[in-house]
Order: sequence, then structure tokens, then C-alpha cells
Amino acid sequence: MSILWVVAMALAQQPRNEAEELFQSMESAIFAAKTLQYSSKAKAEGQQEAQLDVTVLVAQGNMSRLKMEGTVGGGAVKVENISDGKHEKTLRNGRDAGAKDVNDKLTETYFAITSRAGLITTLLMSGGQSLKSKDLRGSLPLSDFKMGKKEKIGDVEAQSIECKIAAAQIRGTWAMTLWIDPKTKLLLKRVLKQGTGAEGFAITETYEGMKLDEKVDDARFVLP
Repeated sequence: MSILWVVAMALAQQPRNEAEELFQSMESAIFAAKTLQYSSKAKAEGQQEAQLDVTVLVAQGNMSRLKMEGTVGGGAVKVENISDGKHEKTLRNGRDAGAKDVNDKLTETYFAITSRAGLITTLLMSGGQSLKSKDLRGSLPLSDFKMGKKEKIGDVEAQSIECKIAAAQIRGTWAMTLWIDPKTKLLLKRVLKQGTGAEGFAITETYEGMKLDEKVDDARFVLP
């Protein structure tokens, strides 16, 4: 009896984790996409208050367009970031912050943030610093997957899954719930929670119109 056969039999006997499989289906679809676009409404409650409307457009080749408007800590915020694949420029409250070279893993960074921690959690907790790792998904590890309830998100009967996410970039361990469309495997909503009472922190992102592989005009990525 070979060792490989024994290992294969042991793996075959392990129970399936349907929650993890559903997550992997959602994430694999995002990472296989040529383009990703969505709008979201984000709300942070607890240690830091925020309400933001966000639109994201990402294409292979490190091209992206991000718009974010709302309030953080009671102050008005309006940010637009555009990357043409070589350079990126940020406008903050109408002021040009200048252009700089693009992170050579920008597309993958957006994909990993979207499928794992969420854009607003990453921006609020990391101080706006980009993830920098050869293994972007591995830098935001998930564990303890389990199936949650089926709930209506908009017009969709969504399946929720629960897990934990832990990383220095987002300041520790969070309990995370994701709502996924079981038919399209698209992400509909995310809630992250950390701590309780006065030390508690909750961040909710509700997604609208998430689309993969839609044709996008390159003019959308021209720097201003």
C-alpha cells in the first residue's frame, strides 16, 4: 500500500465544508475575471464611524477606477483614484495628490480585498496602505467556515456563510459573515465584527450590481 494511496483515502474521507466551497467558488470567479465592477454602501459603527458610497471598476493590466464619497469620523470625504496600468492619480476632496507608479499587483489586490476583507475595512484599518505580498490571498487568511441562514438581500435569496479573518493589515481577528448569491456566486453583502460593547466595531458593506467580465472602455482609465 503506497503512502500516496493512504493520503488520498484520508483526504477523501474528510467531510466537505460547504461554506468554504461556496466561498472558494465566489473568490475563484473574481480572480478569473477580466473585469470587476460594483457599487457599495458601507457603514462603520463603534470605534470609528463612517458612511460611504463607493464605486469600483477594475480590469486586468492593473487598471482601476475608484470613487468614494461620504463621511469618516464626522468629516466629509471625497476620493477618486484612477490607474491607467502604469501610473495612478488620486484626487482628495477635489485636490490633486499627484501621480505615482502603479503597484504591479493592483488588479490582484482589488480582487483579494473584494473577496476577503472588503475595501472599506482594509482602507480604514490599514490607513490606506496597499497590501504588498507575493500571496495576496494568503495575507488575509480565513478560517472556521460554517454555513449560516438563507436570507433575502434585495430580490435575491442569498446564502450566508460565517468565518474568521485575521491579519495585521486589518488589526487583528474579525468575525465575518458573507452573503452570496448561490446561483451566480456573486457577493451581495459583508459584515465584519470585532470586540463587544464600548470596544466593539462593526463594518457593513452592501453590494449593488456586481458584475464580472463586462466589456469596459479603456477611456474610463485615462488619468485626469
